[in-house]
Amino acid sequence: MRRALGEDYHVGPVLGTGGFAVVRMGMRREDNLQVAIKTLPKCGYGRPGDGGLEGFKMSQAEALVKNEVLVMMRIVDMVSPHPNVIHLIDVYDDEYAVHLVLELCKGGELFDRIVQQRRYSERDAAGVVRQIAAGLAALHHAQVVHRDMKPENCLFVHPHADSPLKIMDFGLSFIHNVTNPVVGIFGSIDYVAPEQLNFSGAMPANDMWSLGVILFILLCGYPPFRAKTSREKQMRILTGVYTMDEVSWRGISVEAKELMNRLLTVDPSARPSASEVLSHPWVSGDTASRELIHEDVFMRFQAFNARRKFRATVYASIVRTKFQLRTKYLKELIGDRVLTESELEDLRVNFIHYSSNGQTATLEEFQKVLCSMKLQGFVPLAPRIFKLFDYNHDGWIDLREVVCGFTSLLRTAHEEDKIRLCFKMYDNDDSGYISKDELALVLGALPEDYLPTDISTLQMDEIFEHIDTDSDGRISYQEFRNAISLQDVIMTHFRAPES
Repeated sequence: MRRALGEDYHVGPVLGTGGFAVVRMGMRREDNLQVAIKTLPKCGYGRPGDGGLEGFKMSQAEALVKNEVLVMMRIVDMVSPHPNVIHLIDVYDDEYAVHLVLELCKGGELFDRIVQQRRYSERDAAGVVRQIAAGLAALHHAQVVHRDMKPENCLFVHPHADSPLKIMDFGLSFIHNVTNPVVGIFGSIDYVAPEQLNFSGAMPANDMWSLGVILFILLCGYPPFRAKTSREKQMRILTGVYTMDEVSWRGISVEAKELMNRLLTVDPSARPSASEVLSHPWVSGDTASRELIHEDVFMRFQAFNARRKFRATVYASIVRTKFQLRTKYLKELIGDRVLTESELEDLRVNFIHYSSNGQTATLEEFQKVLCSMKLQGFVPLAPRIFKLFDYNHDGWIDLREVVCGFTSLLRTAHEEDKIRLCFKMYDNDDSGYISKDELALVLGALPEDYLPTDISTLQMDEIFEHIDTDSDGRISYQEFRNAISLQDVIMTHFRAPES
């Protein structure tokens, strides 16, 4: 019988989350090897005895999980070990999720590392391009097209200057005659190639365009295709319209610009392959300048990276909310039962008491919480309530999300009560302020009645700037409350205009 993940690995704290996945630190029991454990939820479609990933009709969510496993197995067979591609150590499959045990990368994301260095040179940028191209060359040789190449998917193995850079996250990757057509989507719009927008098929050239976008940002500090609307941005990508008029481009070498222009060619057949990039003089030789790139470029790069990071946090939080944290389902389960404010406080106190770490709880611990609150009527519903808040199906629920979700059951249930409580739950140090990242989590945890119907259109940077009226880089409760007539200030101002 297949061993369970917990039998072979200690599962530790969360390292990061995406819309439908969570990555945790892990340690192999037999030799204390540190690993990353990526949990891909089956989102409730798997059933005991159904054969794991087989034996039922394939939805897009299911296809994404299966595809990532199949791609990683191809990488194990034909690529690993490779200094620039993440290595899969093991796979575990249970009733609720698939767990990928991966090598642990402790050096951080590509752009974060550059920001920490303060300044960098063309030579440094060429080194980044060389490592990404080396990884892509190996993947393309194995007939794997990544399809979602972006800085977030490039991690350094360790924090030292000589660390290898690894390509990771293969959920959207493509293998001919293997990838289910249901996985017919592409990644982040800023890095997507024209032929992907035209649905002309997956090909290695897709990844080379994305590499060109990364190189463009490294050289000037902003992305090549900027526009006020998504539609306008798509048109710029489809026509390959970008400019290099900004003064700092004058300090960039001809060789660097020539390579970038070739990578950002609309015709995919005219782009260089990964192997050809590796042999390009700017990448392989000494033509890349060692002189530090203009300080203005670095300042723009810092600003771009900060916006990118915040939007990623917001996206993860919002996706979890829209698809998992549905408070209306909670109301349907509970019926007419309401909670008092003291009962809600009891929920928080008992959750902390019975939780092994004071922050998350298992189903068994959650049942003890309900029993201790004398909410016996909820106990038979505990597994279903638990499932609502266990958004990644890893067997744990988060205190803050549960308490914020349960505000929908308050007898008074006033807007002020809900917003104040959610704000307080994310003000971790009780300072009366929350950060940008915490703001994203607050909005993600608010009951769904307080979120826009099409929340994906929100421009979270603009929201933060609007709420942070004194521009001190943090948000007080009063600032938050003043703006959080969510119905009129944020929702109305940032929704897409009606046609």
